[in-house]
Amino acid sequence: MEYLDIYDKNAMKLDIKKEKELVHLEGALHKTIHLWIINDKNELLLQRRSNDNPRYPGKLEISVAGHIRSGENSVEAIQREAFEEIGIRINPYFLEYLFSYKHQRIMKDTYINNEISDVYIYKYNVDIDKCQFNDKAVSELKYVNYLELEKMWRKKDKELIDHEEHYEILFCMLKKYIIK
Repeated sequence: MEYLDIYDKNAMKLDIKKEKELVHLEGALHKTIHLWIINDKNELLLQRRSNDNPRYPGKLEISVAGHIRSGENSVEAIQREAFEEIGIRINPYFLEYLFSYKHQRIMKDTYINNEISDVYIYKYNVDIDKCQFNDKAVSELKYVNYLELEKMWRKKDKELIDHEEHYEILFCMLKKYIIK
């Protein structure tokens, strides 16, 4: 059973932890991680969610995303999720914190995402041919140039999961601080 720490409206951690399914049923505020992997060609690594995934099956998504378990910090969650989802080990030395944002989305099946997402970038050339999809949530990995991904997002490409507020900040930061 996976437990998550609960946060108040000011993003302060409360002395409460709840089982993940209950957190989403109640819409309790919790934390997640989003990791963007970028190679030396300025391509972002995308994962395609498995068709068996109950949420957003077959859609393209952030390189790695997941919940921060109770007692974990963002970096520990990134390391665990990256290994679980795509079978890679993350060296925290190469991680760069970008930003955090709060968002809420109510899913049709009473699954409520009420999250604070810590967003990181990992500048590393991942050999996608050597990646293994350990938790069966992912069916494919592919690199897309960040400018092409921005075009896809702006055109509301149906292949992408819509992280509206996330992409806006991400592309601004990539252009200003990350891409040289």
